[in-house]
Amino acid sequence: MTARGWFALALLLPLLSCVSGSYIRFRADEPLSAEAIERLQPGVTTLEDGLRSLGAPTHVFEYRDSGMALLWSWLDTEDWGVSVSAPISDQVSASFDMDQTDDRRQGCMLWFGPDLVLERWRLGRIGELVATRARPSAVE
Repeated sequence: MTARGWFALALLLPLLSCVSGSYIRFRADEPLSAEAIERLQPGVTTLEDGLRSLGAPTHVFEYRDSGMALLWSWLDTEDWGVSVSAPISDQVSASFDMDQTDDRRQGCMLWFGPDLVLERWRLGRIGELVATRARPSAVE
């Protein structure tokens, strides 16, 4: 089928089918304030200072054997969607769903060394902050 044929089909399909749209707004957890994050100083801020300033983290990871990495995350997403259902014959129908969900969870990660002093921090998407999954160390 040519590009014109697909375009014509796209224009006619809504007339011959059931079309519905949706919009959803979803928020989970509050983002950390930029001021609180910027006050953190690598080499100076202790684990206690970080927790006092930012509150409880969403996740805690093992870091360099006896250190830890703390992650705070939040989500603010919008979801636009379209569903199209069209009869093909008496016993067959076709449907199409398009979902424009933007659920890139944002976060802030702090890495504390074995002395529990901040080594570094970083803001970004969770997939960029958290390395590939690793098994935890055995507890002795």
